[in-house]
Amino acid sequence: CVASNLGSEMSSGNRPIADAVTAVVKGWVEAITDGVASRFETRDAAFAYASTVMAALSGVRTMARAQRSTAMFGAIAEVLIAGLPAPQVGQA
Repeated sequence: CVASNLGSEMSSGNRPIADAVTAVVKGWVEAITDGVASRFETRDAAFAYASTVMAALSGVRTMARAQRSTAMFGAIAEVLIAGLPAPQVGQA
């Protein structure tokens, strides 16, 4: 994605770009956190899971490119889904 490319290629030497990339990534983590929060006992736990999702996706993208295969996306999806708790009692 554009944010990832900018983050890895330009952000270390350009503060405005680094700040913009940070804001985009934080927004994604917050959106994931909001989406899974009902599955966790605390928002901090949901945030930790969301951060793991982002880190996993970033890493798997690099691995998929190196291997010239999308198989790793399926593997990481299985791991992430397995780590997602069932809905809390009374939650849909």
